[in-house]
Amino acid sequence: DYRSVPDFYFNKDEVIDGLILNNNTLLEDSNLEGVEVINVLEDNPDNVVVDLVGKQSETKIEKDDSSLNTDEIINSFILEEIDLIKNLNFDTIQEGINELPVFSENNPSLKKRKTNKWSVGLSGGIGYAKHKLKFIENEFADTLHGYSSDEYVELRNNNTKTLESYNLNLNLNRKIKNYEIGVGLQYQQHRQLIDITIEENTYENLDSILVSSLISTNYSLYQKHQMLDVNFYTQFNLAFGGKMSSFIRAGIGVNLKYNNKGNFVSNENVVSKLDEFNSYRLNAGLSFYGEVGVSRRISKNVDLFSSVIMKPSFRLTKKNEDFKHKITPYYLNVGLSYSF
Repeated sequence: DYRSVPDFYFNKDEVIDGLILNNNTLLEDSNLEGVEVINVLEDNPDNVVVDLVGKQSETKIEKDDSSLNTDEIINSFILEEIDLIKNLNFDTIQEGINELPVFSENNPSLKKRKTNKWSVGLSGGIGYAKHKLKFIENEFADTLHGYSSDEYVELRNNNTKTLESYNLNLNLNRKIKNYEIGVGLQYQQHRQLIDITIEENTYENLDSILVSSLISTNYSLYQKHQMLDVNFYTQFNLAFGGKMSSFIRAGIGVNLKYNNKGNFVSNENVVSKLDEFNSYRLNAGLSFYGEVGVSRRISKNVDLFSSVIMKPSFRLTKKNEDFKHKITPYYLNVGLSYSF
C-alpha cells in the first residue's frame, strides 16, 4: 500500500499567459533598453518553464542590434519562448516526472508505514495496600485463636503494620480505531507484620505461699497475601508532545487464585497458621481495575511507560465469617511495551 504519486498537469495556454504576464511585470517600470533588456530576459530566474524543461532559450536577437526598441525586443523574446512551449510534448514531461526516483513507487521512503494493531507489555512495581478488618456481630460467633471474634479483630487492627506490596503484569492489547481493548495477567503480593505482646500470669508456690508473676512475650509475625488475577479492560490514548502520550485503562479483574501465608498467636502463647479456621477464600472473586499512565516512544516499536494502578476495595474473607477483611491496593509501575 503506497502513497499516491503526485501528478503535474500543464495547460499550455495558462503557461503562455503566465510567461507574458511575468516578463511584462519584470520590465514594466524599467528604463532598460537594447542589450540590457535581452540580458534581463535571458537571466530571469522566474522563468519556471525554461528551468523545468532544462533548456535555455536561444534568442534570435543579436545583442549588438540596438536599432530595436524595448517593446520589440520584449515581444520577440516572448514569441520565441511561446514557440518553444508549443513544441514541447507535455505528456512526455508528465511521464518523466512520474519516473523520477522521489516519486517512484519503488522508493521505500514512500511506502506507507504499517499500522501496528497489537502490542504486548511487561511492567512491575511497588505499592501499598490498605487493609481493613471489621467485626460482624453474630450471636453464634466463634472464638479465633483463643479470642472472641471482636477481640481477635481488635488485636489485628491495633498490632498490624502494613508493609510494601509488589505486582508484576503481562498485558496484550488490540487497537480498534481510537481505543484499545486488552487483557492482562497480574501477580500481586501484599505483606504485613503483626507485632503483638502476649501477657500471661504464672503462679509459683514458695514456702506455702502462692506467688504470681506476669510474663510478657513479644511476637513478630509476618503475613503474606498472594493473588493471581486476569484483568479485562478498555484503554483510551491521548498523544501529546510528539513521542509522548497518556493512557487510561478501566475494566474488571477476575481473581484466579488467592493464598495467604503467615502465623498468629493465641492468648495461650500458641502460634498457629493465620487461616487455621479457613476464614479466607480460595479466590477473591471480582474487582474493579483502573490504571492511568504516560508513555514515551524510544524506538520504532518500543515504548517506555509509567503508570499508577488501583483496585478498589474487595473482600478476602468468606461471606459467612465473623469478621470481614477487605484490601485496596495501589501500585506505581514502570514497564516496556512492544507493538507489532
